[in-house]
Amino acid sequence: MKKIMVLFMISFTILTATTIYEIQTGDVSVGESVTVQGIVTAANGETPDVDQDGNESFYIQDGTGMYNGINVISSDEVSRGDLVEVYGDYVEFYDRSEIIMDNLIIISSGNTLPEPEVLSLSQTDWEPWEGVLIQIQNVAVSNDDAEYGEWDVSDLSGANTMRIDNAGNYVYSPSNGDQFETITGPLNYTYDFFKIIPRDDLDIVQGSPPIISNVSYSPSVPTEGFDVIVSAEITDNGSISTVVLTYNAGSGEMEVSMANTTGNTYEGTIPAQVAGTQVVFHIRAVDNDGFFAESAEIGYMVLPSGAEVVDIFDIQYTTDPSGDSPMAGEEVTINGVVTAEFWGGDNKRIFVQDDEGPWAGILVYESGGWDNMDILSPDGVVHSVAEGDNVMLTGTVTEYNGMTQITDVSSIADLGPSSFEIPHSVVTPEQIMTGGTEAEAYEGCLVKVENVSVDNPDLGNGEWSVTDGSNSVRIDDHWDYYFFPETGQSLTEVAGCMDYSYDNTKIQPRLARDVVEDGVTRIQRVQQVLYSDLLKAGFDSESDKSYLSDETVTLEGIVTMPTALGYAGNGIKFIFEDEHGGPWSAILSYDPDSSAFPILFEGDVVQATGYISEYSTDESNMTELFITQPVNLINIGEMPEVSDISTGDLRWPTTAEQWGNVMVRVNNTVVTGNDFQYEVFAVDDGT
Repeated sequence: MKKIMVLFMISFTILTATTIYEIQTGDVSVGESVTVQGIVTAANGETPDVDQDGNESFYIQDGTGMYNGINVISSDEVSRGDLVEVYGDYVEFYDRSEIIMDNLIIISSGNTLPEPEVLSLSQTDWEPWEGVLIQIQNVAVSNDDAEYGEWDVSDLSGANTMRIDNAGNYVYSPSNGDQFETITGPLNYTYDFFKIIPRDDLDIVQGSPPIISNVSYSPSVPTEGFDVIVSAEITDNGSISTVVLTYNAGSGEMEVSMANTTGNTYEGTIPAQVAGTQVVFHIRAVDNDGFFAESAEIGYMVLPSGAEVVDIFDIQYTTDPSGDSPMAGEEVTINGVVTAEFWGGDNKRIFVQDDEGPWAGILVYESGGWDNMDILSPDGVVHSVAEGDNVMLTGTVTEYNGMTQITDVSSIADLGPSSFEIPHSVVTPEQIMTGGTEAEAYEGCLVKVENVSVDNPDLGNGEWSVTDGSNSVRIDDHWDYYFFPETGQSLTEVAGCMDYSYDNTKIQPRLARDVVEDGVTRIQRVQQVLYSDLLKAGFDSESDKSYLSDETVTLEGIVTMPTALGYAGNGIKFIFEDEHGGPWSAILSYDPDSSAFPILFEGDVVQATGYISEYSTDESNMTELFITQPVNLINIGEMPEVSDISTGDLRWPTTAEQWGNVMVRVNNTVVTGNDFQYEVFAVDDGT
């Protein structure tokens, strides 16, 4: 038998390992298959990058120095410290070098990571460090909302800036001015920015700036011709390098050094000023590491020689059964904090308080409207004051129908935001109701009643009342706070300033946030902001953010824009509105996951739970509800009444912001433009 031998030739290619350095320096062509080894410096889920198939990314590094790190897109799980061999295709994804992994071998685990490269923000070329584990030192948050959850830091001189990425594995929430010893992570590149990716909170080491406390000035009532000595206690875990007192007496900012006198006390001198001068100042302390602290701004008005500031207590305190002030008819100068702005009712009322507790607050009435009053400020003459501002004013103590107030104001100065906040006095209806045990004492003061219910929803003239089960107190409506009382409705709290009119004491809530319902949160409480913030919103995008930002709430409303009706990219959105409609009554909910919500139709009554977020641009913010639980479809309801507005109402935040997402109608308009992007056109009704 003949044997036949058949020979087979098998051909195969041995892939030679490529270094990350060769990829990053351009020695490898885009699209080429590569095999690389490296130690994992950031594992899956520790970076924000995900491809269209949901595959996460991790970073590897095969040495130290420039060009030695790279991002890997992979569905496999790895851990920091793993030594891995990766086979895949080298790609450039919007100018970021990546390996799209086909195969991975974990060679060993628990390896020591490369030491992070310590780099200065003055770096002119970051490209060589893409993918490398780096560290920056002695920086401060300069923009806590740089879009997409990212934030910016600058060196302590403010000269150079770096963006910090938003992987979300750290608990730290950025706040402008926060300072850090170090921030560590691999260097990413997306959306035209190089960004550090902190992998967890250990990568964000906050600094220890000086602590400034007990800021004071002497004399406490500055008068013309006398210097003012400013003092403060300043401590640090190292040593203090410099302390500077910056003041503005109406001619721009001036700086003087503060000297260490005894222990931790530093003093500086503001030169004497003429009567009527408004002075504002703050202190900046820098330590030996370059970390700094700034005090809140404090202000005072220089009075004529012999003048004095009167405590509101001395005006209000009385044992007379009539409740009349012992200083009725006298001209007085007071210095206190605005607890209620005048942008409500007829613009004639503000409340001012100079201490917490009873006898410390007073109504100040301007018959011509405060918006027509010349108010001195560091920026010159203005026509507005804001809640929380420190004001000094001179007027006459007057009794008007049983209410002590200051009228005939001859001068008022707004010294800027107060360095201290006036807290609510928590009281009971028994204390402050008409004829209550301390009704007179709390007149003009900021108060709060808790755990009450509506016992009469309509007392006439917009008034209603609440009870704690034993006693009842009236609630008035000089300010618009968009609450619609129903008998028996439970309230967590009602806050406001104590007023007196038509023989009754009353709480005056100032804003939707002052009436807190028990359970479902009304949309108006999420959306409404102070008028003083709306005045700033045309210039400062921070000023139109919800006061409930980042809080988890449950909202209820009627769907006015169904799911899938409005463009949402790859996500989904809908708008729902409080049944009462009107200003501040609607909110948008958005989710990048197009399956996040059920199909919702116009008129659906829904209840939705989530957290309040802000979609921010460089110019403005859109308040949104980011839903975290299944949407509850309650009923089919009637659409809220559509609000008729003018096109002029939409030209400035003070009138436009309240209509965000609300169903509105403009009438008798003329088309003024129809060639805008995204099929937008413009109309005008002549206003």
